[in-house]
Amino acid sequence: MNADEMADEWVRLRRSVLPEEHQRAAWMEMPDEAWAAVLERHPDMANWVAHAKRSPRDIVARLARHPDWRVRAAVAAQRRLDPAIRAELAQDPHEIVRRRAGRFLEVDGL
Repeated sequence: MNADEMADEWVRLRRSVLPEEHQRAAWMEMPDEAWAAVLERHPDMANWVAHAKRSPRDIVARLARHPDWRVRAAVAAQRRLDPAIRAELAQDPHEIVRRRAGRFLEVDGL
């Protein structure tokens, strides 16, 4: 499967009405190119990519700068977020993003 096909499969799983397919999408491992293809081919899925458990660091960093505050808030709520990204989101213009990032700042030692 190429990156575009993987991206389309991930979107199909995520949009499925079957809970087990949602779970597969949440934990699906894909190469960076496939995650990038999801964002390029299906920009409406950015929030779900931010919730995915296996999104690579560079994709998460990209989503941390997304124009939609809800996507940034989803990134900020991740427990295992890179401390530099969390610190950046703690300065976000949107209050909800700042609050979500702030919940883990002390845990990250910032």
